[in-house]
Amino acid sequence: MVMHVFDETSPGSGRVVHSATSAARVRNPCWGGLYGMNFDESMKACTKVVDAIRMYGDSEPEPGHAPVALAFYPDAPKDTTYFKWASEDGEGDEKGWRIRRVADAMEAIAPVTDMQAALAQIHEGLDWDGLGEATVVDVCRNPHIFSKLCSCTFHWSTRLIPLVNYL
Repeated sequence: MVMHVFDETSPGSGRVVHSATSAARVRNPCWGGLYGMNFDESMKACTKVVDAIRMYGDSEPEPGHAPVALAFYPDAPKDTTYFKWASEDGEGDEKGWRIRRVADAMEAIAPVTDMQAALAQIHEGLDWDGLGEATVVDVCRNPHIFSKLCSCTFHWSTRLIPLVNYL
Protein backbone atom coordinates (compact mmCIF):
# COMPACT_ATOMS: atom_id res chain seq x y z
CA MET A 1 0.00 0.00 0.00
CA VAL A 2 1.02 3.64 -0.01
CA MET A 3 4.72 3.92 0.86
CA HIS A 4 4.56 0.40 2.36
CA VAL A 5 3.25 1.79 5.64
CA PHE A 6 0.29 -0.61 5.79
CA ASP A 7 -0.32 -3.99 4.19
CA GLU A 8 -3.36 -5.47 2.52
CA THR A 9 -4.16 -9.04 3.58
CA SER A 10 -4.46 -10.00 -0.08
CA PRO A 11 -4.57 -7.86 -3.22
CA GLY A 12 -7.99 -6.32 -3.72
CA SER A 13 -9.36 -7.60 -0.40
CA GLY A 14 -9.79 -4.12 1.02
CA ARG A 15 -8.64 -5.46 4.40
CA VAL A 16 -5.76 -3.38 5.73
CA VAL A 17 -3.42 -4.61 8.44
CA HIS A 18 -0.36 -3.21 10.15
CA SER A 19 3.06 -3.65 8.59
CA ALA A 20 6.21 -3.49 10.68
CA THR A 21 6.37 0.21 9.77
CA SER A 22 2.88 1.13 10.95
CA ALA A 23 3.12 -1.13 14.01
CA ALA A 24 6.23 0.80 15.14
CA ARG A 25 4.07 3.93 15.32
CA VAL A 26 1.58 2.14 17.56
CA ARG A 27 4.28 0.78 19.87
CA ASN A 28 6.12 4.10 20.16
CA PRO A 29 4.08 7.28 19.63
CA CYS A 30 7.27 9.27 18.98
CA TRP A 31 7.51 7.48 15.64
CA GLY A 32 4.52 9.59 14.62
CA GLY A 33 6.86 12.57 14.61
CA LEU A 34 9.25 10.78 12.29
CA TYR A 35 6.44 9.72 9.96
CA GLY A 36 4.97 13.21 10.01
CA MET A 37 8.28 14.82 9.10
CA ASN A 38 8.90 12.32 6.32
CA PHE A 39 5.40 12.35 4.84
CA ASP A 40 4.85 16.08 5.30
CA GLU A 41 7.97 18.26 5.25
CA SER A 42 10.36 15.87 3.50
CA MET A 43 8.04 14.73 0.71
CA LYS A 44 6.76 18.21 -0.05
CA ALA A 45 10.31 19.61 0.08
CA CYS A 46 11.45 16.92 -2.37
CA THR A 47 9.12 18.42 -4.95
CA LYS A 48 11.05 21.71 -4.68
CA VAL A 49 14.63 20.42 -5.00
CA VAL A 50 14.89 21.14 -8.72
CA ASP A 51 13.34 24.59 -8.25
CA ALA A 52 15.83 25.39 -5.47
CA ILE A 53 18.77 24.31 -7.62
CA ARG A 54 17.50 26.27 -10.63
CA MET A 55 16.77 29.38 -8.59
CA TYR A 56 19.73 29.40 -6.20
CA GLY A 57 22.27 26.87 -7.46
CA ASP A 58 25.00 29.42 -8.11
CA SER A 59 24.25 31.80 -5.25
CA GLU A 60 25.55 32.03 -1.71
CA PRO A 61 23.45 29.62 0.41
CA GLU A 62 20.72 31.08 2.55
CA PRO A 63 18.27 29.14 4.74
CA GLY A 64 15.40 30.47 2.61
CA HIS A 65 16.90 28.84 -0.48
CA ALA A 66 16.28 25.34 0.88
CA PRO A 67 13.60 23.20 -0.77
CA VAL A 68 11.64 23.04 2.50
CA ALA A 69 11.56 26.85 2.59
CA LEU A 70 10.23 27.01 -0.97
CA ALA A 71 7.59 24.41 -0.09
CA PHE A 72 6.36 25.80 3.22
CA TYR A 73 7.45 29.40 3.80
CA PRO A 74 8.49 30.95 0.48
CA ASP A 75 7.54 34.48 1.54
CA ALA A 76 9.52 34.46 4.80
CA PRO A 77 12.80 36.38 5.05
CA LYS A 78 15.67 34.44 3.42
CA ASP A 79 17.43 34.04 6.77
CA THR A 80 14.48 32.08 8.22
CA THR A 81 15.73 28.62 9.13
CA TYR A 82 13.62 25.48 9.17
CA PHE A 83 13.89 25.34 12.95
CA LYS A 84 12.74 28.95 13.39
CA TRP A 85 9.78 28.34 11.11
CA ALA A 86 8.93 25.01 12.76
CA SER A 87 9.01 26.57 16.23
CA GLU A 88 6.65 29.37 15.17
CA ASP A 89 4.25 27.44 12.92
CA GLY A 90 0.68 27.24 14.22
CA GLU A 91 -1.33 29.48 16.48
CA GLY A 92 -2.33 29.43 20.14
CA ASP A 93 -1.77 26.06 21.80
CA GLU A 94 -0.79 24.65 18.41
CA LYS A 95 2.12 27.08 17.99
CA GLY A 96 5.37 25.14 17.67
CA TRP A 97 3.71 21.82 16.91
CA ARG A 98 6.21 21.09 14.15
CA ILE A 99 9.24 21.61 16.38
CA ARG A 100 7.66 19.25 18.93
CA ARG A 101 7.30 16.76 16.10
CA VAL A 102 11.02 17.19 15.33
CA ALA A 103 11.79 16.36 18.97
CA ASP A 104 9.59 13.26 18.79
CA ALA A 105 11.30 12.17 15.57
CA MET A 106 14.76 12.55 17.10
CA GLU A 107 13.63 10.63 20.18
CA ALA A 108 12.24 7.86 17.98
CA ILE A 109 15.40 7.32 15.97
CA ALA A 110 17.95 7.83 18.74
CA PRO A 111 17.89 4.23 19.99
CA VAL A 112 18.14 2.76 16.49
CA THR A 113 20.81 5.03 15.07
CA ASP A 114 24.11 3.19 14.81
CA MET A 115 26.48 5.89 13.57
CA GLN A 116 29.39 3.51 13.09
CA ALA A 117 27.27 1.27 10.85
CA ALA A 118 26.03 4.29 8.93
CA LEU A 119 29.58 5.51 8.38
CA ALA A 120 30.66 2.06 7.25
CA GLN A 121 27.86 2.01 4.67
CA ILE A 122 28.90 5.43 3.38
CA HIS A 123 32.54 4.36 3.24
CA GLU A 124 31.97 0.97 1.60
CA GLY A 125 28.92 1.75 -0.49
CA LEU A 126 30.35 4.31 -2.89
CA ASP A 127 33.18 4.19 -5.38
CA TRP A 128 34.94 7.21 -3.90
CA ASP A 129 37.91 6.96 -6.25
CA GLY A 130 35.45 7.07 -9.15
CA LEU A 131 34.42 10.58 -8.11
CA GLY A 132 37.70 12.06 -9.29
CA GLU A 133 37.65 15.81 -8.75
CA ALA A 134 34.30 16.34 -7.04
CA THR A 135 32.45 18.51 -4.60
CA VAL A 136 30.83 16.43 -1.89
CA VAL A 137 27.70 17.96 -0.41
CA ASP A 138 26.94 16.83 3.13
CA VAL A 139 23.21 16.42 3.75
CA CYS A 140 23.52 14.33 6.92
CA ARG A 141 21.57 15.09 10.07
CA ASN A 142 24.88 15.94 11.72
CA PRO A 143 26.86 17.77 9.04
CA HIS A 144 30.21 17.12 10.68
CA ILE A 145 30.01 13.31 10.72
CA PHE A 146 30.24 12.90 6.95
CA SER A 147 32.96 15.50 6.61
CA LYS A 148 35.01 13.81 9.33
CA LEU A 149 34.56 10.45 7.61
CA CYS A 150 35.79 11.85 4.31
CA SER A 151 38.74 13.73 5.72
CA CYS A 152 39.85 10.88 8.01
CA THR A 153 39.36 8.08 5.51
CA PHE A 154 40.60 9.83 2.41
CA HIS A 155 42.72 12.60 3.93
CA TRP A 156 40.67 15.07 1.95
CA SER A 157 40.59 18.72 2.61
CA THR A 158 36.83 18.91 2.37
CA ARG A 159 34.80 22.02 1.74
CA LEU A 160 31.75 21.26 3.79
CA ILE A 161 28.46 22.47 2.36
CA PRO A 162 26.10 21.68 5.27
CA LEU A 163 22.66 21.76 3.68
CA VAL A 164 21.16 20.55 6.94
CA ASN A 165 21.72 24.03 8.35
CA TYR A 166 19.29 25.31 5.78
CA LEU A 167 16.53 22.76 6.27
